[in-house]
This record gives sequence, structure tokens and C-alpha cells, in this order.
Amino acid sequence: MDDDDDFGAFFAAHGWAVVQGVVSAEGIAELTAAFDEVLPPSLYAVPAPNSPVLEVIAASRAHAAIARHVHYPEIARFVARALGCRRVQLLQDTVLLKPPHNGGRVEWHQDHTYTGFLEPAATVSVRLALTDDTVDSGCMNVLDGSHRWGHIGETRILNAGSVTDTLGLLTAPWAERARAATRSLELRAGDISLHHCLTFHGSLENHSQQPRKTLIARLFDGACTLIPSRLPAALAGHFPTNGDGHLAQSAFPIVFQRD
Repeated sequence: MDDDDDFGAFFAAHGWAVVQGVVSAEGIAELTAAFDEVLPPSLYAVPAPNSPVLEVIAASRAHAAIARHVHYPEIARFVARALGCRRVQLLQDTVLLKPPHNGGRVEWHQDHTYTGFLEPAATVSVRLALTDDTVDSGCMNVLDGSHRWGHIGETRILNAGSVTDTLGLLTAPWAERARAATRSLELRAGDISLHHCLTFHGSLENHSQQPRKTLIARLFDGACTLIPSRLPAALAGHFPTNGDGHLAQSAFPIVFQRD
């Protein structure tokens, strides 16, 4: 079995994966400088317990270093291996900061709750750690294998002001199974993690002295079809499609394609 098969098999079984040392120290320094332009340290210089996660969407449009990262074919290739697909497109990029000193809890959820306008559910979030991502700093937790449980609850597409806890919707036997399936994904700066859009994940507060900085690229199988009825009518124009109902490459570029 080759490396592609091993990686794909692991992701298919677990719904997540970690790859170490994907971005060099020089690359991390460049991306951190761009990150700090998007979310200046002055925004979180004064400790504020229970402060929320700070997030900016589509920072790649203004910062070349971030754009290069989220369009990097070798990053997208991991998604193709995870999903076993031929073509990968970029849905969205995000810079995310978890403030220090007891800030930035994220409730348990599935990304498909918010990206369920695409079917089948074949979207993967790729998270790059710009700082060491530890239990103390509120690293992401996943429920191992939960991508096989199906989507829980209703979709909240482009109309949610915050992430809400959907793990509480599980019945008692499943809730017990969830506790046993919890895994903490600690990363070093330069590592990436990937998780399926149906994988339950969340994180606790950052109790460390340092901010936790993360770049996220949400990538999807180019064979996915848009379900227009799931989009708010006022925003449908932001999701152009081709004649087959696939998201148009002009707005959602191909970042990896097999020959």
C-alpha cells in the first residue's frame, strides 16, 4: 500500500489527520507577519477573560502570502488523498486567533451545519498552526470517527452569528460514545491538521500566556453540487455555478487536479 492509500485509509477511518512539518520556519514567519496585519496584536494586548475567537474571512484576497498558502497544490493534495477525489477547489479561507488568558472557547459542532449547501458532504478544513497548538492553549479536539455518524441537527447556512453546541443533540448512548472518542490534536508551528465536514470538533479556552494563531483553508471535492435552495436568496449570487451545478472555478478556484 503506498502513502496515498495509507493516508486516505486513515482519514476514512478517523475523519481527521495530522501532518507534521508541512510549512518551514521561514514560511511560518512570513505567514505570521501577514496574519498580524490582518489581526494586529493591539486587538488583544489587554487580557480579557472569556473573550471570543477573533476571525477574518477571505484574508487571502488582500495578502499574497496567505493567498499562496491556501492555493498551494501540495496542501490541496492532502485533501484529494483524504477524500479520494480527482479535483479540489477552494471554498473559503480564514485567519483565526484564540486570545490568551482564558479566551476563545469553540463549542462542539460539525462544519456541514454551515457548509451544507454542497452535496455530498465532501468538504475538508485544513488548519495550519502558526503557533504551537497545545491543550493549554486550547487546541482543537475531535470526536474520532464521528464523520460516520451523519449530520446532526439542522443546517445554519450563512445566517449564524456564532457556533452553537450540537453535541447536546445526541441521545445518551451516543453521548457516552462521544466522550470515549475525544482526541486532542496538538500541533507544532508548521504542522497541519485536516478534518472532515461531518467530524465533530471544538476547543476549550486558551489558558496560556500566548495567542493561538491559525490559518484555515476550507477545500471541497470539485464534484460536489450546489443546492441553491439551502442558500439565503440574497446571497445566492455569490455562488455561481457551471451548467452541471458545480461551483464555478472563476469564484472557487481549482487548487489541485489529478491528471
